[in-house]
Amino acid sequence: MLRLFEKFDNIQCDISKLHDYFGIKSTENHTRKIYLENVNDNLLEYTLTIESYKREFDLLQNNIFDLPKDINNYIYSYLQYDHKIQYTIELPPNYPFQKPEWTLIEYKVNGIKKDAKYTIFCSQFDWSPALSLDKEILNYISTLEWI
Repeated sequence: MLRLFEKFDNIQCDISKLHDYFGIKSTENHTRKIYLENVNDNLLEYTLTIESYKREFDLLQNNIFDLPKDINNYIYSYLQYDHKIQYTIELPPNYPFQKPEWTLIEYKVNGIKKDAKYTIFCSQFDWSPALSLDKEILNYISTLEWI
């Protein structure tokens, strides 16, 4: 596990900004954040948080001309998608020879908790010791439609 963090250090990657490490860019209307946090300074337990905030409109093109800007902004505040998903990743002591355990903490869409049955992580079934943790996270992110 220490080799993974040495790899991040060698390329000067901050694990609180994995979206930069994976090359996932944010735009004005779509903000994405992916970060990994160490739980209680334990090298075997981490929290992965993936956030996406997307507006499906452009204020300059979709403005209702007879209404003031503040009212337009209020109306368009309901035309946004806000996703947040959090996992705890527990690495076994003999990692990478045994697969890590992903536990869902929360899944929210627009601030409302959703059912966990829609967040099954498919890589758990075809896991291999050749997959490092960063590759496994990227594999999972690539399956998300909303990121």
